[in-house]
Amino acid sequence: MKIDQEVTFLVAAILLVAGTISVYLVINGDRVVMPYSEIGILGTNMMVSDYPTEPEPGEDIGLNIYLGNHEGRLMYYTVLVKLGDAKEDVGSEPLDTPVLGTYGAVVPHGENHTIQFQTRLHGIAPDQRLVFELHAYNGETHTIEYTGRWCHLWFNTEQATT
Repeated sequence: MKIDQEVTFLVAAILLVAGTISVYLVINGDRVVMPYSEIGILGTNMMVSDYPTEPEPGEDIGLNIYLGNHEGRLMYYTVLVKLGDAKEDVGSEPLDTPVLGTYGAVVPHGENHTIQFQTRLHGIAPDQRLVFELHAYNGETHTIEYTGRWCHLWFNTEQATT
């Protein structure tokens, strides 16, 4: 009979551990431990690598802005598109250059959204870049705030003439 008691104890211990893990997962299953937002640039074929890098001045450039929400709540994002060069620093503060376009999107938690974007670079320069800054609505302050997330795409419109 001693073996029956040991088997019963072992089965009870396994059930207790499995039950504890199940309850923990049910309670904390939707909890976001490290919330974050994503921003990226995609080319016309919705791929990372198919965007132009040496367009002719005045040529249309078609891109897509990718937004991903892993914040644990519904987010309203605004993307500011700016034209810069190698002199400006992009980082924790928004770039201090003119805004070429502003695009907004509401993205539910766990989902992503793509925004089509088209522009032209009119100037001739060796190092131009389109900077995409991610801003988000802050429900506590009721303002749109810079998230510190950004991405950019370098262009060379200085073409050799033949």
